[in-house]
Amino acid sequence: MLLAEGDSKVLIDCLKGEKAIGAYGELLAAVSLPRFLRRVVAGLLSCFGEKLASTIVRHLNGKSSRELMILGYKQQQLYNNFLKLWEENKLDALILPGTPTPAPKLYMSKDLSSVSCYCMMHGLFNLPGGVLPITRVKEEEAHYTKRSLNSRQKHEEVLGRSIAGSAGLPVGVQFAALPFEDEKMMAIMREIEEEVAFRSNNSFPL
Repeated sequence: MLLAEGDSKVLIDCLKGEKAIGAYGELLAAVSLPRFLRRVVAGLLSCFGEKLASTIVRHLNGKSSRELMILGYKQQQLYNNFLKLWEENKLDALILPGTPTPAPKLYMSKDLSSVSCYCMMHGLFNLPGGVLPITRVKEEEAHYTKRSLNSRQKHEEVLGRSIAGSAGLPVGVQFAALPFEDEKMMAIMREIEEEVAFRSNNSFPL
């Protein structure tokens, strides 16, 4: 749905000839290819184990209005199921990870768009969200083991390098509530913030 327009036209129009920042370099290189070549590139990326990159390149050709309407219908069905589960379990809010890693190192974020996956539910269902720092990365946590690192996928290899030396960085949790329940979510965040007292126990300028 994010790439439904095809060829990243809105991004290119917004740039108005201005050079894009590095984070968009690979995306703009991909959309500059003829559409038939993108299919070839997507196939090659998949063969080399780059499943995420392959999926993104494959969807750069966009969607027809009919396909977009079908996606919109599926989105509504997902939301209906989500709302049913929410009501059945009598939830006030959700507490979940913010990102799977601490903040990436400078200039590495261009290869780490996948770390935003935990935030996508908010956009998909129009949920209010917020993040609070809770703890800090411990020295023994500042690495990926070979067992958990799939070096065939570029973003996971970059994550391994980014998290090295991250001891001391803040680690947060994310909050979500139903649409138009922003005040309830903020009240829950305030209670947890006061209980954890991260700011008074740490010297970060937050």
